[in-house]
Amino acid sequence: MPNQLLEFVKSFHPDWHTELETLFAQDDNLLKSQLGALVSARKKIAHGEGETVTASKALAWSEAAEILVNWLVQRFDPNYPVRSPVIRDASS
Repeated sequence: MPNQLLEFVKSFHPDWHTELETLFAQDDNLLKSQLGALVSARKKIAHGEGETVTASKALAWSEAAEILVNWLVQRFDPNYPVRSPVIRDASS
C-alpha cells in the first residue's frame, strides 16, 4: 500500500512523492510499516482469514493513519487547520 500511495500522490505533484517517501523513512520506516500492517490486516479480515488485532496494534495503526491523513490534507488543502495526532495510551 505505501508504494501504491507514493505513485498516487506523484500523479498530483512530483515533489509529493519525495516528501511522502521522506515521511515514510523516518523512525526506521515505522510509519510505512504500520500502514502496511494496517492494510494487510484489513485484507485478511475482509477475506475471512482473520487477524489478531490487539488494542496496542489498533492504536498504533490509528495514529499512523492520522499522520498520513494530516499530511494529505496539508497538500490538498493548505488552508485547512490540521491538528496534531492524538497519542493514545494502549493501557487505558
